[in-house]
Amino acid sequence: LGKCKKLEETHDFVVCLGSDFFNRDMMLEYEVNTQIAADLGAPVLVIMKGEVRTVDDLSPSARGTIRDLRKSAVEVLGCMLSWSRLPAADIQKFRDDLLNAPTDQSTPNVFVLPENPEASSSPKTAIDYLNDNMDIGAFMKTVENHKMTVVTPKMFEFNLMERAKKHKMRIVL
Repeated sequence: LGKCKKLEETHDFVVCLGSDFFNRDMMLEYEVNTQIAADLGAPVLVIMKGEVRTVDDLSPSARGTIRDLRKSAVEVLGCMLSWSRLPAADIQKFRDDLLNAPTDQSTPNVFVLPENPEASSSPKTAIDYLNDNMDIGAFMKTVENHKMTVVTPKMFEFNLMERAKKHKMRIVL
């Protein structure tokens, strides 16, 4: 917590990358990532790999992930479906499903990145690929307007200790 808070003092925002879930114990990774995001008050962009999945599988999975993150005091700023092979009608259905879901399962930003093996061939190509498939301006506005609304016990303790360090006192009993 301390290292991240120090970075926040000198930067406009800090990007934290979670683990990649390629481990055998994916649930533990998910829980650790969720707890760290909650403790830091870090908003999340849910990224789902969509290369071999259908919209009927992806939409409930995305909504469930968003709901579970929110139950854990994590704010979800968007959902990105990467390497999608979905036809245009299913892409629109996926977007509609997330935008019109119940409040605890919806998100204001839904991005679908179509499969493109050349997208990672160079930094410029990757940036162009993202710009072509995301409304970067809308997403950045959401990031800039994010305000931490929930304080976890770990963050409360950290903030309390930081305040105590600023006002050191000697207590004699």
